[in-house]
Amino acid sequence: MERCRLYVLIPTSTKRLKPDVMLDGAGNVNIWELDSNVSLNAVKPSRVRLAGHFALNSLSTDIPWTSEDFSCPSRTSPTFEFALAGAGIIDWWQDREKPNGMYPSPFH
Repeated sequence: MERCRLYVLIPTSTKRLKPDVMLDGAGNVNIWELDSNVSLNAVKPSRVRLAGHFALNSLSTDIPWTSEDFSCPSRTSPTFEFALAGAGIIDWWQDREKPNGMYPSPFH
């Protein structure tokens, strides 16, 4: 069975994207793994487990926050909810030009 980790890194500007990063406050961000057997088009999937959390003011453009490893079998798409707990604002755009923002990656 494959294992993955989730990374969170403040996006930086690229040739095609200005992420318009807005971070403010001292709240925490809770990361919930959602039931991936439920279509995102139908209803909001239920929360399966708390996958991790980080302080909003601890994010960096250089060193990503990293989750504990989790099961991610081939041909599955784990789904996560990022929920701000406490006062704060988190907002940005991201693309696939380079790893930034929030992204899963296999872990060996």
